[in-house]
Amino acid sequence: KPIGYLLRNGSVEVLYCPYLDQPSSVAPQPYALVVGVTRFRVSYLDASGVWRDRWPVLGEAAIPRALKVNVTLADGHAIERWLALR
Repeated sequence: KPIGYLLRNGSVEVLYCPYLDQPSSVAPQPYALVVGVTRFRVSYLDASGVWRDRWPVLGEAAIPRALKVNVTLADGHAIERWLALR
């Protein structure tokens, strides 16, 4: 189960924990998903229709209404995808 995504050195990485119940001293392991990226942003649509940069938001349901993913490639092409979650 992924615990996060990040942009590092032009690569979008997913972070995985090696085990479900691991001590806090064990760092998540990064795995590259795509290279050649200059911008990566994920936004979350809350229950009131506001796009947020972080999730969860205090008082919100466990799952946002939607996700919006923006990626800009090194060649300048921009990709935006929306995913309805509920």
